[in-house]
Amino acid sequence: MPDYLVPVIQRFAADKTPNDLLFTNPNGGQLFRTSFVRAAHWDAVGRGRSLHDLRHTAACAWLIQGVPLTTVQAWLGHGSIQVTARYLHHLGDYADRAALDMLNKAAAKTTRSARARKLPDLSISGTSGRTRQTPERGRGLGR
Repeated sequence: MPDYLVPVIQRFAADKTPNDLLFTNPNGGQLFRTSFVRAAHWDAVGRGRSLHDLRHTAACAWLIQGVPLTTVQAWLGHGSIQVTARYLHHLGDYADRAALDMLNKAAAKTTRSARARKLPDLSISGTSGRTRQTPERGRGLGR
């Protein structure tokens, strides 16, 4: 999603709950297609694109950001995952790069958190040269 859109969407989302409509008509009700086309002067600003192109743009932006395909399916209201998966071909190899970036970030986070954990000190202090005795495995299991 282009960076300049984020502040615009944040302004629309201000003071709204997750169940509220993001874009509404002037009375706060559901915004219908015809009202939006008229209010946005779509003929002038749409540059020959359809409103359906906005759905494609949103779906591709979500997928690039790592939103799971099943979640995009639910948000778009698709009946099958195959319909939603068609958006992946619009992304080309960009989807592969985005997926690799997401995996690399997750791996780096895991590595950092593993390094941050302090391992217990297993050394025996005060024993000169003795090794630690470990219990024999399997004892007391009815063998």
